[in-house]
This record gives sequence, structure tokens and C-alpha cells, in this order.
Amino acid sequence: MGANTATRLRSTSYSWPAKGFHWLIALLILCTLPLGFYMVELPLAPQKLKLFNYHKWIGITVLALTALRLLWRLIARPPSPIGSGPRWQHVLAAIAHATLYLFTIVMPITGWVMSSAYGFPTVLFTVIQLPDLVGKNKALGDLLRTVHDGLAWGLVVVLSIHIVAALWHQFILRDNVLGRMLLGQSPLDPAIRYEPDQRDTNIKGLGNPRDDKGERNSNRVDND
Repeated sequence: MGANTATRLRSTSYSWPAKGFHWLIALLILCTLPLGFYMVELPLAPQKLKLFNYHKWIGITVLALTALRLLWRLIARPPSPIGSGPRWQHVLAAIAHATLYLFTIVMPITGWVMSSAYGFPTVLFTVIQLPDLVGKNKALGDLLRTVHDGLAWGLVVVLSIHIVAALWHQFILRDNVLGRMLLGQSPLDPAIRYEPDQRDTNIKGLGNPRDDKGERNSNRVDND
């Protein structure tokens, strides 16, 4: 395999840091979303306040990881989209990805501001006290709670579409889009999948049929 081909194949997979950010953020979101829906229905008690703290810790962590992930995208450009499917699918995929980034930024910030407006400080891991972004304002807190709840349901919808689309590509289209983000895999884009040609005569025992034929003819001449 030539160097150019190898470079093109490697470029179809996301880098290790990008994969790490993706799956860690996904895991945290899948933890904090059910926690958020559960804890809001609980009566006010120490247990509820403890769960609120966990929820805020996860949210701030997601915000920090998203900032690092965006910084990494500037340093190491993501691979080009796999060259299959109509253009509108690529456009929708880009919109979905941008929307997910927006959710992972806006949701933690609205939660942080809401907590400040209600007069509850955010102390990350009970060690680092983050500044209040606004003064105590119950009306603003109520408004931000409505916004935060709406964003949570919006995230559920967009995340569900993202998961279904990834599974559709992987198991229906079989273009290995999901494989590009799986840890430990180096998937190939079918559009540039390597095919040996006649110059590569020693790859996996493949030879040039014309060379074999010429060798047989030579042997026949020698035998004669």
C-alpha cells in the first residue's frame, strides 16, 4: 500500500482525543439527563439537594469537556464525511452535530445561571466554588428553569435522532460511519477502500496473472 493511500485511510477515522471527548461527554449526558428528570419530582429534602449538586457537577464537567473538545477540533481537524449518501444527509448531519454542541454549552450555562438566581451557589465537587453569574432573582430563576427543562427535552430529541442515524448508517447502509468513532478501530471509507493492483505482486500472496502465465510458458519452453 502506498503512502498516499495509507494517509487517506487514516484520515477517515477520528483521533484518540476526539473519541475520548465524544464518549466521555456522551456518558455524562446519559447519566445527568435521567437524573435531572428524576430529581425535579422529589420533595425538597437533603437527598434532593445532594442530587442537584451531582447534576450541577456533571453539567459543569460537560461544559469544560466541550470547550476542550472544540479547542481540539481547531488543533486537529476532524476527518471528511464518508462519501456516501446524498448531500442533504451530510447537511442534516452537520446541523445535528452543531445542535448537540450548542446543547452541551447552553444547557450547563442556563443551569448555572438558574442556580445563581435561586441563591444556590455552585461548589464543584464540594471544593471549588464557582462565581454566581447573577444576583438572587426568583423570577429569573423560574424563567430559566422553564428554559432549562425545554432544552432538556430538546436534547432528548436531538440525541435520539443522532443515535438512530448512527445505527442506521452502521447496520443498514453499512458504511461504517459509527466505526470511525469507536475506540480501538480504524475504519475505512468504502469510497477509498484499498484495492491491490498489478504492481503490488507480493501482498497476501497475490500475483500478477500475466506473470504466472509467462512463467508457465517459460517452463514449457525449457521442458521442450
